[in-house]
Amino acid sequence: MRTFLSGLATIVAVVAIVLAVPAVWISERIVSDDGFSSLIEPVGHDQAVKDYLAGQITDEIASRTSISGAESVVRPLANAYTNSSQFPADFADVAKQQHQWLFDEASDPNAPMQLDITPMVNRVLASARVGVTVSGSITIPVSSGDTGLHAGAYHRAGEQITTISKVSVIVGIIAAVIALLVARRRGTVIAWLGIAAVIAGVVCWAGANLYGTYVKNDLSSSENSAKPVADVVIDTISQELQWTGVISMLVGAGIFVFGVVVRLVFGGRR
Repeated sequence: MRTFLSGLATIVAVVAIVLAVPAVWISERIVSDDGFSSLIEPVGHDQAVKDYLAGQITDEIASRTSISGAESVVRPLANAYTNSSQFPADFADVAKQQHQWLFDEASDPNAPMQLDITPMVNRVLASARVGVTVSGSITIPVSSGDTGLHAGAYHRAGEQITTISKVSVIVGIIAAVIALLVARRRGTVIAWLGIAAVIAGVVCWAGANLYGTYVKNDLSSSENSAKPVADVVIDTISQELQWTGVISMLVGAGIFVFGVVVRLVFGGRR
């Protein structure tokens, strides 16, 4: 009876761990507003993103003035702003708009995804000390509702993933404790828990590659897409999830080795 209960609890723990690692990461780093902002803020240091947004800011300001050669005056100011310490935080706020477009419940699923760069434009104008600000919204289209992505596309999925992450962690901990308490060979249970972590890492790695390919394909079909920004954001998310997978695999391998050592040292007793 002890062997059966331990085996059943081990299986439950393994399944829970495989689900928990990617689900917790997605919940905390993608679904969460704060987690997403902290994940994306370093993207503001990418030179391609700086150059792209500096160009967009320059174009928007120049298009709103009749002064000849305005671009040559505005561009250095825009470059100075995008290379300032303030820009990464501002960029995270702009990228958060994409997050809210995808994860918040949408009243209009066909609403286009746009980046509102009005605060950025006003910062550049403020640095020029011309006493002028933009009152209306200045937006950059990223995607429209006729692509695979639409407003609120991930709202329900985000809620489900958050629930899965919480349940899988609780179930995994309880099942692992039960398995270890009743097991005749605890080293074997520990080794299986390590294997579960390795599998979870592989899932994260594979999921990161699939995510990057899927989202890039969706965005590539939209016109006037802010691809220099979107591509870097997607790559950053994929790379961190891949790194999470690597850590999970390394930790799992260590746990597996520890379990094998315990099994060999204690033999039939543990």
